[in-house]
Amino acid sequence: MAKECSLDIMLPEKRIHLVSLLRKSGFTARLHAYEYVVGDGEVLIGVFVLRPDNCVLEVFPTPFAELDKIEQVIRVFREVFRIRGINVYGVSV
Repeated sequence: MAKECSLDIMLPEKRIHLVSLLRKSGFTARLHAYEYVVGDGEVLIGVFVLRPDNCVLEVFPTPFAELDKIEQVIRVFREVFRIRGINVYGVSV
């Protein structure tokens, strides 16, 4: 049986591994607790917050973020964590 995602999210080595994967995928990334500030080297894409209490990824994109970049970042998150839900704020699709 797979581990509960909240347990994985709380492991510092898993969160650091995620930053490493984001960087290997061509993004700039900074980690602070459960918040990831992610860019593409030219534009800040947004802040991505992992919620260990409910296994939800909250995405706060900047007005300059392209939708495909946001989706690419989310795919990297899903490589590391089993996420139950994704909330994206401030984007109209």
